Amino acid sequence: MANNIYIISLSPAIDYILKFDELKMNKTNRPNNVEMYPAGKGIHISMLLNNLKVKNESIIFSNGDFEKFFYKNLDLMKIKYKKFNSLGEIRINLKLIDQNQTECSVTSSEIENSELEKLMQYLKENVSTNDYVIATGSIPTGVNNKIYAQIAELTNSLNAHCVIDAFGDSLKYAIEKRPFLIKPNIEELSITTGSEIKNQNDILKAAKQLLDKGVQNILISMGDEGAIFLNKEITQKCSIGNWNKQLVNAAGAGDSMLGGFLSEYIKTKDYTKALKMGIVCGSATAYSDKIASLELIEEMLLSMDSLKIINIE
Repeated sequence: MANNIYIISLSPAIDYILKFDELKMNKTNRPNNVEMYPAGKGIHISMLLNNLKVKNESIIFSNGDFEKFFYKNLDLMKIKYKKFNSLGEIRINLKLIDQNQTECSVTSSEIENSELEKLMQYLKENVSTNDYVIATGSIPTGVNNKIYAQIAELTNSLNAHCVIDAFGDSLKYAIEKRPFLIKPNIEELSITTGSEIKNQNDILKAAKQLLDKGVQNILISMGDEGAIFLNKEITQKCSIGNWNKQLVNAAGAGDSMLGGFLSEYIKTKDYTKALKMGIVCGSATAYSDKIASLELIEEMLLSMDSLKIINIE
């Protein structure tokens, strides 16, 4: 029986993308391309898994006048979802892209405790042994920072696997519940551990602090430096491949890495293969306008054997 994947989005968004040849401050700028589509870390993961034809369900908290646009587009992408209510409008994030990328990220709407209780009940009624529950993204205003810890504790009680992609206090509390996997980037790892990170040794030292506190597995995304995966048994680094493609949009690359990693791990139970798949999917999205298509991922997979895995002692 296939594992089900549930992806919780407390902070979904609509991304409004404006692209320019050159963005000039204090001037009237006219974009050469405009796009608008559903987004947020959990939505990105669901999109990537859908493109890989991996069964998943997004659990989304939203409200407001822009919902119709948001869910119409999810329907077009054939993303399965379960909706719960937030108190205000779904947020719209602005991204200005020329040779640089500037993002304006809006705070998410509040969620009433009664709706969070409905979420917990839904998980109790639907999550089965060895399923995966992914909790990702920022915590909305007014929601307790322990919410991901509560989700992790419930997931563990259901004999399922909890994955957390967060940082700071919300991740610290969740770590106490021994999640199956966390996926910080270097900045998030630094914030969560309170460590200054200047090199690879600093990365490993900070990550091992979290392993000692109970995290089972850690996937650290490092942009164009690739990624590091570690647990109590292995520590591996994988660099990105030589695909001779241009960076288009880094938004969603880390989420795609996580989605690719999980899809391969669930299929093979092989961390090394999963790490390589994560690198491929994260890179493919960085080379795309949106989340990577299956066609691009399959093209890049032809070179997957060239990805170098370094075992770190």
